[in-house]
Amino acid sequence: MLNKRTAKLFIENNTDKDNTYQVLDSVKFSNNQELLLACQDMYDRLRTTRGKMMRSINYLLGRQWEDRILDPDGLYTNQTIKEEDYIRRQGKVPLKYNIMNKSKKSIVGLYRQNKSEPVAIAHDRDEQKLGEMMTIAMQYVCDVNKVPELNARLLESAFCTGLFARSCYFRHNSERQMSDVDIQNENPFMMFFNSDVQDHLMRDITTVGAIRDLSMNELVSAFAKTEAEAKALVDEYRDVLNQKVTFLDAFDKNRHGTESDFLVTKDKTKCRVIEVWNKESERCYYVHDRAKGTEYYAPLTDRASFLAENERRKAEMVSLGYSEDNASLIEFEWFVREFWYFRYLTPTGRCISEGESPFEHGSHPFTIGAYPLLNGEIYSPAEELIDIQRGINRRLSQIDFLIQNSAKGVLMCPVDAVPDDMSYKQFAQEYTRNGGVLFYKAKAGIDMPKQITSASVSAGELEVVKLYMQLNDEISGINGALQGQKPTSNTPAARYAQEAQNSSINIEDFIGWFNSCVRDSNYKMMQVMQQFYDDKRYIPIVGKTFSEESKWYDPIRIKGSKFDLRISEATSTPAYRMALEDTLFKAFETQAIDFKTYLEASSAPFADQLLEIIKRKEADAAKNGTPINLGGMAAEAGL
Repeated sequence: MLNKRTAKLFIENNTDKDNTYQVLDSVKFSNNQELLLACQDMYDRLRTTRGKMMRSINYLLGRQWEDRILDPDGLYTNQTIKEEDYIRRQGKVPLKYNIMNKSKKSIVGLYRQNKSEPVAIAHDRDEQKLGEMMTIAMQYVCDVNKVPELNARLLESAFCTGLFARSCYFRHNSERQMSDVDIQNENPFMMFFNSDVQDHLMRDITTVGAIRDLSMNELVSAFAKTEAEAKALVDEYRDVLNQKVTFLDAFDKNRHGTESDFLVTKDKTKCRVIEVWNKESERCYYVHDRAKGTEYYAPLTDRASFLAENERRKAEMVSLGYSEDNASLIEFEWFVREFWYFRYLTPTGRCISEGESPFEHGSHPFTIGAYPLLNGEIYSPAEELIDIQRGINRRLSQIDFLIQNSAKGVLMCPVDAVPDDMSYKQFAQEYTRNGGVLFYKAKAGIDMPKQITSASVSAGELEVVKLYMQLNDEISGINGALQGQKPTSNTPAARYAQEAQNSSINIEDFIGWFNSCVRDSNYKMMQVMQQFYDDKRYIPIVGKTFSEESKWYDPIRIKGSKFDLRISEATSTPAYRMALEDTLFKAFETQAIDFKTYLEASSAPFADQLLEIIKRKEADAAKNGTPINLGGMAAEAGL
């Protein structure tokens, strides 16, 4: 197995001894093997964080007794054992009542209920139609990539891990036979980035990457452009071809666990590729051409051409009778520019693909967020509930143990009280028989048989469990009003409405952070669309919110426009449709709009059919010269 020590054997001693410009020209002096080891070190430094993530996931999924403790009966010092195994060794049952999953379901359900969608707003007020056009295109991409479902699953992951990880590429989709924007959630257990991040917006990330486990077909399809490149890839991963069967169970939780190796995949039928995006630097000239009104970067080798062009412009200006000071020259200055550079590395350090960021936004394809990053630490909402969950489980196990070991209707019968003509067994059977009757002669000084039942569980034990449940609801922000539960009979309607409105205050910070990350991801998606959507296309968005003109995406007009992005409530929710229908109906009743306008804006199921009938009758009326009675049609429709 490859690790830091053995992987160093692959490092070639071919670096330039003069490291004066290694920082200034990082790509030129880069070493892929050293970069691979640096990425492995970043991945290893996240091991503690991954351990906390896995612990939260275990508790959320009901594996709540898997924490390891010191084994008091261990054979050697510091021997550990799972809590579940230790409890079973004592003859007890490790009970659990999963309240964390209830809190997670409530938060995800609330997010699904409050649907949202991205809305693009043009900087120039005269270009608002372009903003509408971009909004339609973004909603189309969200529908194709099933972004609402991805958001719900990513919210569930962030609830446990405190990390938001998503990527946005533009690549070929073999199922749809076309190239389009591809959005996917990243597994936080397969991600790595520089461990010195402190900025809450993650703007100080300098290296970010992901571990990719691909089949041989996927590997060759993604990276081979010629027959020779395909053969080289097959030779690099020759061992994978000999592995026909994986030894991992389906949906195995340990496939990407805390102890996963960076260089070696657990699935031997997969080819491991490390995708690395690193912020590099290079020496260049920052150029401002005043004659053309352009600004750009140029290599240092262009200095002579700039000087020659400036001399030509001066001479041209003098030939026209002006001073050479009036010439619009090319201004340039020495500059060190930063840019993102990607590499796809094999576990041996070989680079199979590299280049400067192909995106016009100039950054990497990932959107990374960490919550709350207080003093540089990640602390998920699920982690706050673990102690409460453990308290409930301990109390339930204790109550169950007391009940099991308490007297439950034990019969205390003096031996002399048993009739002489009955054995002990016959007496016990007749006593416990339904409708049984025992006849015996009472003897002086002999007590009657007595049945004993002990109240082993005190009311205080149940009150403690109830207290833990209340603490969970208060800390997680999940209360009855948020879940839509019925109020008590004495609760005023105004108070319950206020409770329902304020019920999500405790989770507002977490949901706000998540929405901010979603907005950053959508903004990156919008920039990728502006860059790669270069053909005019019709966006098949169903609905009447947008004009037909805006559904024609025009890349020429879109590319030069600047947009802001905001997340707004979706117009497809029942509450929105109900409010729209009420407003339209009131406007129709007061004759502020006619019946045809009402149908064009309405989302009622009969609106489209009636509108088609009206248009057909209008066409017939125009032919015959007879007027059409819209009021009669509205009365027939019950409006």
